[in-house]
Amino acid sequence: MRIEMSKIKMTLNNHSNPVWSIAVLQNGDLASGSNDGTIEIWNLDTGSVKMTLNYHSNRVSSLAVLQNGDLASGSWDTTIKIWNLDTGSVKMTLKYYSSSVSSLAVLQNGDLASGSSDKTIRIWNLDTGSVKMTLNYHSSGVRSLAVLQNGDLASGSDNGTIKIWNLENGSVKITLNNHLNEVKSLAVLKYGDLASGSDNGTIKIWNLENGSVKMTLNNHSGSVRSLAVLKNGDLASGSTDQTIKIWN
Repeated sequence: MRIEMSKIKMTLNNHSNPVWSIAVLQNGDLASGSNDGTIEIWNLDTGSVKMTLNYHSNRVSSLAVLQNGDLASGSWDTTIKIWNLDTGSVKMTLKYYSSSVSSLAVLQNGDLASGSSDKTIRIWNLDTGSVKMTLNYHSSGVRSLAVLQNGDLASGSDNGTIKIWNLENGSVKITLNNHLNEVKSLAVLKYGDLASGSDNGTIKIWNLENGSVKMTLNNHSGSVRSLAVLKNGDLASGSTDQTIKIWN
């Protein structure tokens, strides 16, 4: 397996606290969420900040771009905010009661899924701001979410498990158990396999037909906090070891 390190084209420096989440917007701009509760919208042609969104009162732990181009942000302040990026205004605030929001994913039908430290996943109707379904079979906090090619939802947890959910009835189709540490990140590969990054630096590639591990990638020395699939199908992984690795 080939491992490549890409050179740095640009460094974006406006945050005063650690960056916890990033998302690419529909117009090609980049959104980044920080420990200080702010979200920066970056012009990647110039490296400048186009807009700062600052209505969260705690860490912005997750970002997701909705089908209409709005931005959803989940925070440790127990809320999810939906942003109009033309004006920088908050269109809607979804309240998570007393628990932090750690992960977000946009479903194929446009609904929003959110994972929380309260061990639940909530499915939100963004037309009404109401909860359509609560998934609560995890025994510890939900750290990561990803939507599979068939529309099912994958969720990674603090106890190292990954669950695959049938969203038509809220049932668990399969539980994946091979990780020894928190599952911090998930991504769906080009051919439908699931990649999962863990706190111990490993990435596992899963065959979802039988729940087996096809491959374990071991080259990170820190927690794998983020995964993304590139246009050519390669997998990018970001880690607290201060590296990004590109996997073929």
